[in-house]
Amino acid sequence: MQLTLANLVHGFEISTLLDQPIDKAAPLEVLIIPRLPAACYEVN
Repeated sequence: MQLTLANLVHGFEISTLLDQPIDKAAPLEVLIIPRLPAACYEVN
């Protein structure tokens, strides 16, 4: 589990919508954007 979480954190840019502060009373909505270009994830 720790390795999976580490790969997720290091492989993607994670931010909130419109860079808003986190409101703990509301469901969290995030944007997950790959750090590397899509060509790096292709499997031949």
